Amino acid sequence: MVLLVFLGTRRRGGSKTVLEIDAEGGRTVVDRDVAESLLTDPLVRRPDVLSARTGAYRIGGSRAVELAVIVRPGAPLGAVVDAAEAAIREWDELLGERIPIMLHLSDRRWRDAFRSPRRVQ
Repeated sequence: MVLLVFLGTRRRGGSKTVLEIDAEGGRTVVDRDVAESLLTDPLVRRPDVLSARTGAYRIGGSRAVELAVIVRPGAPLGAVVDAAEAAIREWDELLGERIPIMLHLSDRRWRDAFRSPRRVQ
């Protein structure tokens, strides 16, 4: 029972919409997939990045984006952060406003702990 409650509360605050703009001519809605494409594409092309993804969340009355990047072991983190900040600046310019973006860098070491060190026999 406790597991069901735990799993049921994990997606709280998730959103498919990153931004909504109401104007005289109508309403514009920016989907999470647009953020995914624009924010992650410059990062996944880097040789020191294994993968990148985004998540959109509603926190209180505002929206926020998480940019999660998995880097290769030994990757220069400063260069990865600079590339992410450049992508975020481009995103902000495209939107015409700034929304909160959390950058989360991680590696795969925790996954490797579950793998056998022997790959081939």
